[in-house]
Amino acid sequence: MQIMDEQRFRRNSIVTVFQFILFLRPYETSFKRLVDDVAEEELTIQKLSTIEKLDETLKDLTTSGSVPPKTVFVHLVRLLVHDDFDIRESVGQYFEESSCSRRRSIIQNCVEMLESDAPVDRHSSVILLTMLNSTETLDAIAYLAQTDPDSHVREVAKQMLLRQKEGDRMHQQLTLSTNGFQGLLARNGYYQSTFTSHKLL
Repeated sequence: MQIMDEQRFRRNSIVTVFQFILFLRPYETSFKRLVDDVAEEELTIQKLSTIEKLDETLKDLTTSGSVPPKTVFVHLVRLLVHDDFDIRESVGQYFEESSCSRRRSIIQNCVEMLESDAPVDRHSSVILLTMLNSTETLDAIAYLAQTDPDSHVREVAKQMLLRQKEGDRMHQQLTLSTNGFQGLLARNGYYQSTFTSHKLL
């Protein structure tokens, strides 16, 4: 298993002892504890990947009362776009039942996934942000709706904007801007168009 940060080190890279020590330094824990944590995360991911153990594992994660480690979290969010409806339903219910205290951390993790190179991460995180009715991330979603290189991600992002009143106005602004219209004014925190005669959608 690759233990170094994959953003900086390739899987086949040679890692010096000094680099390894620097990697461990931010962790206020022993090496054995770190290895145990990584092993536990991998075991959890394996259980989540097994239909027979999915519900039990989700129940354990709920009982823990905290947001799962990021590796587990990313795997969970990706399951929201799984081909199996029952899997999507179970994972969606897990997130919907998450306590308010975990909401902020969940949204922060989703925002990080929006910057992932993998379209599945951006797609699934938009799905989760939609489920959480996250109005605080509309700017990021609007950016994806206009610029994401993956057409499916752009479409999902647009659908999220249309679900929100303010997001709908942002989508209208993007539509007008894309079509070369001018005269969009921000009033009372919302975007309004002087071209009221144009049907946008």
